[in-house]
Amino acid sequence: MAGKAENLTHRGTPWAKGQSGNPSGKPHRLFTLVTMALRERLAKIDPKTKKTWAERLADVLVECVFNPDPELDKTRILAWTEIVDRCEGKAKQQIEVNDVTSELRSRSDEDLMYYLQHNHWPEDATVQ
Repeated sequence: MAGKAENLTHRGTPWAKGQSGNPSGKPHRLFTLVTMALRERLAKIDPKTKKTWAERLADVLVECVFNPDPELDKTRILAWTEIVDRCEGKAKQQIEVNDVTSELRSRSDEDLMYYLQHNHWPEDATVQ
């Protein structure tokens, strides 16, 4: 190995440009099988109650709300959440962000310099 030092941090890419290293994407087979099994089970009728397992699942959640048992409910709700997330998908979450810099960005350089020197905006000086 005389001459050039070997680059140990970058090995290059074995795929040609435009070719994916994972053309089929992440396999979803296990998730699909579990989800399908859960959906089939939830659609079946419980012989004792004559309700579907999905209805019984809803009953458990309502029971936790109206007759709380903190020790039991924690486990029940975690299991309930896992089943619903797998079968229905997780609910989308939105985060609202306020842009606190929009007013500053709309100001001129002169206004900003005035504020830094006087600790108030130029239009506030005329009000005083």
